[in-house]
Amino acid sequence: MQGAFWSHDENPARPHPLLTDEFHSYRYTNSDLALEDPVFVKWACETLVANLHNSCRVETWKIDRVVGPAMGAIPLAIGLAAEISRPRASPCKWSYGLKMGEGSERKFSLARARILPGEQVLLCEDALTTGSSTRLLAKAVEETGGIVLPYVATIISQANLTRIDGRKIVCLLHREFLISSARECHLCAIGSKPIRPKGIDNWTLLNANYPA
Repeated sequence: MQGAFWSHDENPARPHPLLTDEFHSYRYTNSDLALEDPVFVKWACETLVANLHNSCRVETWKIDRVVGPAMGAIPLAIGLAAEISRPRASPCKWSYGLKMGEGSERKFSLARARILPGEQVLLCEDALTTGSSTRLLAKAVEETGGIVLPYVATIISQANLTRIDGRKIVCLLHREFLISSARECHLCAIGSKPIRPKGIDNWTLLNANYPA
């Protein structure tokens, strides 16, 4: 994950990340950079499935489907489903959720495949910060009749969370940092502008050279 970890240097000219639910942060992990590497994705999925099975005693052979939010978690959902499928005769399927709406109207719509009632569903995230996307994705799965398992698989957990609505977070890496509202944001107070961190253009702005 070289180059994926970002921290603000207190330079007011440098923008800072605007996260889901309008929270602000002085740190960010760009999981897209790690998920470009198929060797890393394969290793991450093997390790997460092993952790689910060995540490959490999850009966992975009972998992019918892996679902993650688009677009970041799609490679992870595919890789986890493939790794879960590998030792068994029946395949574990995968799907993803598309975000719709903003603010209080935000929700997920399940795409690519219809989840059948009673399917055992493992949620996954590429990087987990506030947990709000996971909660909305769980709701979308449950509305279709799917059964959301009490675990969330993620590459990196970026907050002090260990559970989301009772679901245990199973991750490869913890990188704890504080998030704040716009009113309480120290970086906003010194003149730094908040921007969405994902996307090539904004990631370039966060990493640009700014005069001191």
